[in-house]
Order: sequence, then C-alpha cells, then structure tokens
Amino acid sequence: VSDAAEVNSAEHVRVSRHGVLERWQALQEVAKERRARLEASRKLQVFKRDVKQELVWIEDKMVFATDDSYLDPTNLQSKQQKQSAFEAEIAAHVSDHDALVNGGQDLVNTGHYASHDIAKELADLDEAWQSLKEQAAERGRKLEEAVQLADALREFQNRIHDLMSWLRHCSEEIASVELAKNITSAEATLETHQEQKGEIDARQTVFEEVLSFGEKLVSSGHYAADEVNQTMDLLQAEREKISQIWQERKNEHTQCYELHLFERDAQASDNWTNARSAFLDNAEHDLGDSLDHAEALMKKHEDIETSLAAQEEKEKALRDYAERLVNSGHYDADGIAQRLDLVLEQRSKLKERCEKRHHLLEQSLQLQRFNRDVAEAEAWCIEKSQIANDESYRDPTNLQSKVQKQQTFEAEILANRSQIESVSATALELNQSGHYAAEHIADSVEKLAETYGTLCEGSKVKGQRLDEALKQQQWLRAIDDVVAWMETVETALASEEQGKDLSSVNGLLKRHHLTEASITQYQERVENLAAEGQTLIDGGHFDSDGVALSIEALRTRYEGLTAPAESRREKLEASQRLQLFLRDIGDIELWLSEREPRAFSDDYGTDLSSVQSLQKQHEAFLLEITGHETRISGVGDVAQELVDDHHYATEEIIERWDSLQQAWEKLKDAAEHRADKLDQALQSQRYYVDAADAETWAELKRVFVAGGGLGKDEDATEQLLKSAASTESDLDQFRQDTLSQLQVQVEAIVARNHFDTENVEQRQSQIVQQCDDLQLLLKTKHRDLTFALQLHRFLRQANTMEQWISEKSTIASSEDLGRDVEHVQHLREHFDTFAQSMLPVGNDRLQDVIQAGKLLVSAEENDKDSQADPASAHPVLDAAQQIVSTQDSLNDSWSQLQETVSERRAQLAAAEQIHIFARDASEARAWISEKDAQLTDDYGKDVGSAENLQRQHETFERDLEAVQTRVEDLTGSADRLATQYPDYAGVIDEQQQAMVVSWEELNSRTLERRERLSDSLELYHFLSDVVSLMSWMEDMLHLLSTNETIHDVASAEAALQLHDDHRRAIEAREDNVVKATEFGQGLVDRGHFACEQVQDRLENLHSAWEEIHQFWQERKQSLDWALEAQQFDREAERLEAWLTLHESRVTDDDIGAMGGATASQSVGDVETLLKQHGDLEKMLQVQEERLHNFDEHAERLVTGQEETGDADAEAEAREA
Repeated sequence: VSDAAEVNSAEHVRVSRHGVLERWQALQEVAKERRARLEASRKLQVFKRDVKQELVWIEDKMVFATDDSYLDPTNLQSKQQKQSAFEAEIAAHVSDHDALVNGGQDLVNTGHYASHDIAKELADLDEAWQSLKEQAAERGRKLEEAVQLADALREFQNRIHDLMSWLRHCSEEIASVELAKNITSAEATLETHQEQKGEIDARQTVFEEVLSFGEKLVSSGHYAADEVNQTMDLLQAEREKISQIWQERKNEHTQCYELHLFERDAQASDNWTNARSAFLDNAEHDLGDSLDHAEALMKKHEDIETSLAAQEEKEKALRDYAERLVNSGHYDADGIAQRLDLVLEQRSKLKERCEKRHHLLEQSLQLQRFNRDVAEAEAWCIEKSQIANDESYRDPTNLQSKVQKQQTFEAEILANRSQIESVSATALELNQSGHYAAEHIADSVEKLAETYGTLCEGSKVKGQRLDEALKQQQWLRAIDDVVAWMETVETALASEEQGKDLSSVNGLLKRHHLTEASITQYQERVENLAAEGQTLIDGGHFDSDGVALSIEALRTRYEGLTAPAESRREKLEASQRLQLFLRDIGDIELWLSEREPRAFSDDYGTDLSSVQSLQKQHEAFLLEITGHETRISGVGDVAQELVDDHHYATEEIIERWDSLQQAWEKLKDAAEHRADKLDQALQSQRYYVDAADAETWAELKRVFVAGGGLGKDEDATEQLLKSAASTESDLDQFRQDTLSQLQVQVEAIVARNHFDTENVEQRQSQIVQQCDDLQLLLKTKHRDLTFALQLHRFLRQANTMEQWISEKSTIASSEDLGRDVEHVQHLREHFDTFAQSMLPVGNDRLQDVIQAGKLLVSAEENDKDSQADPASAHPVLDAAQQIVSTQDSLNDSWSQLQETVSERRAQLAAAEQIHIFARDASEARAWISEKDAQLTDDYGKDVGSAENLQRQHETFERDLEAVQTRVEDLTGSADRLATQYPDYAGVIDEQQQAMVVSWEELNSRTLERRERLSDSLELYHFLSDVVSLMSWMEDMLHLLSTNETIHDVASAEAALQLHDDHRRAIEAREDNVVKATEFGQGLVDRGHFACEQVQDRLENLHSAWEEIHQFWQERKQSLDWALEAQQFDREAERLEAWLTLHESRVTDDDIGAMGGATASQSVGDVETLLKQHGDLEKMLQVQEERLHNFDEHAERLVTGQEETGDADAEAEAREA
C-alpha cells in the first residue's frame, strides 16, 4: 500500500465520522422539540381538565353559600357547625385552587403556545372563586350574629358554672397537698403551690370578664338579673376564699420549707460536730509518743479549732434563723427550739472537748519537751559518766594532765548544773500545774537527779582517785629515789673489790662506813615513806594492796641491805686484816732482807778491834733478832687467827707465813753461825770494838734516820713512821744493852784508874752523845713524818672532797630541764633530795677538811716557833700556803657548787612553771581542738533535729565558759611568767599566741555555728510551715476537686454551702500564709544562706495560694452553674409536668362538630370547650414570662457552661 492511499483513507474516516455525528445531533434536537411540544400539549389538556373540574366544584358550593336557612333561629348550633365545616372545606380547598392557578400561570410565564387561552380561563376561574368566598363569608357572619344573641345568657351561666367548678377543684387540690417530708419535696411543693397561685392569677381576668359580663346582663335589664347578682356575689366570695386558702397553705408550706432548711443546716452542723467528735473519740487517748508526733497532733487540733472558729458564723446564722422561726410563730416552734438547743449543746460539748484536748495536747507537748530535755540531760550524764567512771587513774602516765582534765571535766559538770536545775524547775512547774503525767515527771526528775548525782559522785570519786594516784605517784617517785639509792648501795655492797693494798682497803672500808652511815640515815626516810604509804592505805586508797606491797617491798629491800652491808664490812675488815698481815709480813720480810747481808756476811774482822766490833755488831744483831721475835710471834698469832677464822686468803696467809718462818729460821741460823765465828775472834778485839760498833751502829741509824725522806704518799709515810718507830725501839734496846755494857766496861776501866780512862770516858760520852743526837733526830723525824702523814691525809681528803664536789657539780650543772611536767617534777624532787642529802654531808665533810687544814697550819706555825733554827725545818713543813690554797680552792668549789645548786633549783622551778604552762596551754589547745572537732557541718534536716542541735550547741557554749576561763587564766599566767622569766618570754608568747589563736578560731566558729543553726532553725520552721500549708492546700484542692454527686437543687445547695465552708477555712488560713510569706521574705531580705530555696518556696506558696483561690472561684462558678442547672432541671421538670397536665386539654379530639367525627356535641359543649381553651390560653399567657425566664436561664446556662469549659481547659493546662 502506498503512502498517498494511506492519507486518503484517514481523511475519509474523519469525514464519515463527522457526518454521522452531525446527523445524530440533529436527530436528538428534533426528538427533544417533539417531546417538548407533546409535553406542552399534555400540560394544556391537563390544565383545561382541572379548570373544568374546579368550576364544577365552585358551582356546587355556591348552592350552599346562597342558602338563607340561617334566618331560622332554630338549630343554630347545627347550622353553625355546618357553616364551620363549609368554611373549613373552602379553606382546605385553597391549596388545591392555588396550585391550579399557579400551574396555569407557569404555563403562561413559560411562553406556552396556548398562553392566551390559558390566561382567559384563569380569569374566569378567579372570578368564580372570589364570588364563592364572598358568599360563604357573608352567610357565616349572619349565622354568627344569630348564635350570639341566643347564647349570651347561656354563656354567662356556663362560665359561672365553670369558675365555681374550678374554684372547688382548686380548693380541693390546694388542701390535698400534704406537707413535704424533705427539702426537695418542700421546694417542689412550694413551686407547685406557686404555680397554683399563677393559675389563680391567670383566672382573675376570667373572673373579671364573667363579672363584667354579668354586670352587663344586669344593666341591660336581663330577665335573670337577680339570679345573676346572687351568682356574682357567690362567685366573689368563693374567689376571696380561694385566695385566703392559698395564702394560709402557702404559709404552712413556707414554714415547712423553712423547717427543712433549718433541719438541713442543723443536721449539717450535727454531721460536722459528730465528725469532729468522732475524730476526738479516735484520738482521745493519742496524745503523741514523741515531740514531733505531739506537734503534729497539736497542728491537727489547731486545724479543728480553726475550722470550729470558722463555724461560729454558721452557728450564729443557724441560731438567728431558728430564733426568727420561733419568733415568727412557726407551727413547730418547740421542736425547732429543742433541735437548736441540741445542736448548740453538742457544739458546746465539742468546744469543751476541744479545749480539754487542747489543754492535754499542750501538756503532752510540755511532757514531750520535758522528756526530750530529760533524755538529752540523761544522755549527757551517761556520756560524762563514762568519763567519770573510767579507771584511767590506775595508769600512772600523764597523771598531772589527767588531774587538769578532771578539773576541766568538773567545771563542765558544774557549768551544766543549770540545765539540770532548769529541767527540775520545769518538772516542778508542770507538777504544780496539775499535769496528767505528774508521777512520770516526778520519776523522771528523780531518776535524772539520781543520774546527775551519780555523775557528780563519780566525778568526785575520780577526782579523789586521781589525787590519790598523784600522791601515790609522788610517793612512788620518792620510793624510786630510795630504790635508786638502794640500787647504788646494793651495787656497792655487791662489789667484789677488796683493795689491792692497805691504803685502798682502808679507803674502801671508809666508803663502806659512809655507806652504812647512809643506810642508817635512810632508815628514817624509809620509815617516813612507809608511814606515808600507810596513811594512803588508811585513807582508803584505791590501790591499797599495791601500796602495801610497795611498803613491804621497800622495807624488805631496805632490811635486805643489812646483811650485805655486814658481809661487805666483814669482807673489807678481813681484807684489812689480810693487808695488815701482808703489810707486817712485808715489813718483816723487808727487815729480813735488810738483815740477811749481815747474817750471811763473811767479814769477821782483820784485827781484834774489828773482830770485837763485828762481834758486838753481831750481838746487837742478835739482840735485834731477839727483839723481832715478839713481832714475828705476833704476826704468827695473826696468821693463826686468820686461818682459824677461815679467812678467804688462808692459803696465801699460810704460804706467806711459811715463807716468813723459813726466812726467819734461815736468818736465825745464819746469825747463830756468825755469832759462833765472831766469838772465836772476840779475844783479840773487845774493847774499842764494842765502842766502835756502838758508834758505827749509831752512825748507821743516824744515816738511816736522816735519809729516806718523808714519803711520797700516805702509805710511804706510814711505812717510814713504822721504820722510825722500829729504829726508836732499836735505839732504846741499844741503850739498855750495848750502851749499858759499854758503861759497865767504862766503869770497870775507870775503877781500875786506867791511864786511858779519860779517853774511854770521852769515847763513852761521845757514844752517849751520838745516841742522844740520834734520839733527837728520831724525834724530829717522827714529828716530821707525823705531820707529813697528816698533810698527806689532808690532801687526800681535800682531793676526795674536790672530786666529790666535782661529781656533785656535774650533777648540779646538768642542763636537763625535763621533757614535760612530770619529768621536770621528778628531776626537781630528785634534785631536792640530792641537795638535801648532799649539802649537809658536803658541808660536814668540808668543815672536817678545813678543820684538818687549820690544825696542820697551826701545828706548822707552832713547830716553826719551837725551832731554834727555822732554816733547819724540813721543806715539807712549809705547806701552810698549800693548805690555805687547798682550803680556798675547796671553799670556792663548795660555794660554786652551792650556787650551781641554787641556780639548778631556780632553773628547775622555772622549767616546772614553764612546762606546766606549756602543758596547760597544750591541754587547752587539745581541749579547744576537741571542742572544735565537735563543731560539725550538720545543721539538721528538719525542725526537730535543728532544735536538738541548737540545744546541744547551747550546752556546748556552756562548756566553752570553762574553756574561756581556762584560757584567760593561762593568758594571765603567760604574762606573769614572761615578766618573771624574760629569757623564756619568746617560748611562752609562742605557746600563748597558739592557744589564743585556737580559742579565737573556736569562738568564731562557735558564733558562726550558732548563727547558722539559728538560720537553719528559721529555715526549717519556714519550710515546715510551708510544707504544712502546701499539704493543707493539697488536701483542700483535693476537697475542692472532689466531685460530689449533685442530683437535685438541695444537693447543689449543700455542695455550695460546703464550698462556702471551704472558703471560710481558706480565709482562716490566710493569716498563716501571710505570716509565712512575711517570715520567708524577711529571710530573703536579710540574705539568708538558703534565700534561693526560700524564694522558690515563696513562689510555690504564692502560686499554690493563688491557685487555690482561683480553683475555689472556678469551683464556685461550676457549683453555681450546677445549682442553676439543677434549678433549670427542676423548672424544666415542673414545666414539663405543667405541660403534661395541660397537654391533654390541647390534644383532646373533642373539639366540637366536625365532618366525619364520631362524637356529636352541642353548640354549648363546644362553647364550653372554647372557654376552657381560652382559659388555657390565658394561663399560657401567664406562663409566658416564666417560659421567658426559663429560656433566658437556659441561654445563661449554655453560655456559662462554655465559659466554664474554657476555664476548666485552662485549669487542666495549668495543672499539666
């Protein structure tokens, strides 16, 4: 297929389609025109048919309209009924006629093709219709005039009959209504009664019309004028009677209503009173078992009292209302008076019970506060009793500090006595006021007094025990000093040192004698300490057993010194005897060693003279040996005695004695041998030899005496003294023996008158002179040795004294001033004991040494005076200067020691005072720190805890009075000590400043805590008040939001009355809210630490207060609306009841003669019904105002409900 063919084919389709559609549309238009013409033709035919029928109907009715049978007065009522039916039929036909005319007019208006014909027919139809109506109206008018003339009299009679019937019925109805049994029915009865009044008032016009109609009949000369007048008089009397009956019954119903109102209010009052009485019954025995509980009960009771006060207005209103009812002559005046008396009696009883319970609750509050104070005081007493009853006094450490703390503790107890006395005074006041718990209060006070007395007694006993412990400590320290002395003595007595020589033994023995003397001296001190201990025991010391044991131990240990002292003395004496023995043995051995060369000498002389001289010397030697025989025997006796006494050195003694005997025997044997040898040589040399020997012996002794010095020490001097004594003994023996023999020989020579007599005598004289010189030399030697021995002893004593002073000076110059008070007191006591024992002994010893020196100086001066040649005096005798120097040195040392002791005493005294101050200051700081530790950051969590903390703080501040007194005393002591001891002023000031700073900080914190506690208490009081008010507001909001069931006007009025009671309760709380607000604002204005919280609570309180007022107002509006709604419902119910009552008269089918009606009534019955209907219409007119008010009420309720709905929505929004 080509492209051109395709194009031609599409165009063909389009053309064909367009042609078909145009023909279809033309066909449809022709069909529509045909249908329209047919329809127009149909309407024309229908119209013509209907017009024809209408004309026929009009012609038919014109026959009845032109009938003049109404001219006959008979059967007027029937005729009138027929006329009415005719008129009604015409009236009913108006709509059909108008529809026909309107249909024709529509055809004309729409341009019907036969409009001209239709218009002509309409004009003919209208003319016929107007003629029919005119004829019908004329016939009805004429018929009505005839009926009126005939029914005038009958109408009057009928209306009189109707009114009299109504009056009888109304009177019966008014009298039949009984008095109501409740307020709702009373209101309904009053409303019904008032409606009856409205009905009566509505009938007044009827009465006036009937009377006027009757007067017209009378004035027109009606044949029944008298009957009409009588009938009108009877009607007027009945009319006045019905008004009187209504008014009397109204008064009864009003009084009944008022009675029920009174009974309702009285019952509400009784219910309120019974509710509070029931609460009081339930809470009668609940007076609170704690302060918070009692305060909560008091608050609840105050709420009851507040509401009771708020009820006073209602009570007065009820009383006034009842009195008004009684005074107005109420039919139940007696019952109202009795009911009022019963209500007032119950309210009076309630008030009395409230007052009684208020009094009991006040007593309960007083009791709980008293119990709280007693509990706090007892807790404080128990806490302090734990301190008072502890046995810390048994621990001897820091006793002085414990005594100081005890004094502080007693000061605290004394400072808190006022609290106990305050509780006792409160108890006395409560008991005197007749408190219901007087017995409990008395028991509590007695128990508290007993507890406090026990505390005081415990504190007193502890103070006594501490004093006893302190005395015991001091006593034990004295014992410790004695024990320390005994330890020293025991150490000395236990020493095994017995000396190495006689001098050391003598020294040890002298020391032992001093030790024994000190033991004797300490006996009195031991007895004094034992007596002091016994005094402690006799005084009932708590550690009597320990004291007794200490006394026994002291005595036992002291008595235990006797045996060791005696043993030590015996040992030292045995050692002394041994040393004396050994010294004698040594002397003899020395003498033997010196004599051995002579006894064993081989020199027997070279000539007679030498032989004789040797023989004489040997004889003298033998005599000397014989002279030593006694000494050696004495030494032997001593040795035997020591051995017999079982001396500890028996073996040594025997060994030395045996050795001495051997040496002695050997010496004697050698001497005898030499004597035998010299006897053989004596023959040749006898004369001058003896003299030469004597001279030689004397010369030897002189040389011996002149040499050897005076000894370097005391022992050497003593040895030289013994040697000098032995030489004197030898010299005496020499005089008795040798010199006598020489004298015999000289005398023999002289007797013979020998030529050499002069030489012999001269020689003899020389020998005698030599012996005399030797004798004088020995005397001088003995004197010098004795003085030297005394000097050595003096120097030894002086040296010992110097060492003793040095030792004591070392002790006295100690720089140890103690670590604390106890230590320095111990040092002071020990030093006092040391000084008391040292100074007398030292002074005595010093005087002994000084006296010995003075004697030596005096002896030296006497010796110098006695010397012919002072220059011949021995150099050692010139020792006065040394002695005086030694004496001066000792005096200086002793004075220095005394000064050192005085200074040490002063230092220890100062140190004790400073240590005491430092200890007291430290204890004060510790006390302050202890008190400071009690200042916690706990300011309470509520009113009760804050009040408790505040009372504890007041007790704490009372305790601080003792601290303040202590600080002031210590400050005065610090100033005094700083002035008295300026060297320690810095230390004292440092201690004082530290104490004062601590006290000031504590005082500052105390004041700050007092203010903070006061602020906290105010805050918690405020918060408690706010919480209480908020809780009350919440409860009130709950009460206000409680949707009570409102089912009638009475319940609505009761709800409004209850709501008004809530208003009075709210107003009663207004003062509390104002006070809380002002108090909180005062806290904020002065910058309270919790001002933000207070401000927040104030805002919440203000919002809640505004909310409760707004909620009350909204609830008031809602209840007002509910009351109006109930009143509307009641009015609606009454209107509906009234309408129901009268609707039957309107809806009754008996409306007179009517075509098709089944019942036939006469014209009179119809007229009666019309009159009744007229009365009903008049009553409706009277009820128009009521209906208008009802409508306005409904409109107001609708508008109010919309506003209330908006308010509720806003309230819900605020709540959300």
